[in-house]
Amino acid sequence: LVELLVVLAILGILASVSVASLPSLTSAARVTVADRISKTRRDAIASGRPVGLSLPNPATGGMRSWRFWPDGRAVGPGIDSRNGAVTDTALSMELTP
Repeated sequence: LVELLVVLAILGILASVSVASLPSLTSAARVTVADRISKTRRDAIASGRPVGLSLPNPATGGMRSWRFWPDGRAVGPGIDSRNGAVTDTALSMELTP
């Protein structure tokens, strides 16, 4: 009887830990435009090839485009052309999945 109580207690602890971790499994990671720009720049540097990035612009309904070179330079709206750093706070908005 004591062994059964111990097993039930362990199962109860495992169930409570599992239920407590479920909300973290459903929340999606939030990705911003600046995150995508930084990742694309890192990809260009790592690959040794120029890499382009185009994303929809919800403000105009058009597209925004950036180009990154392997030496770290970049061309596009809201970024520093010498080092690829994001300079426009509007680029911190989240991307829709």
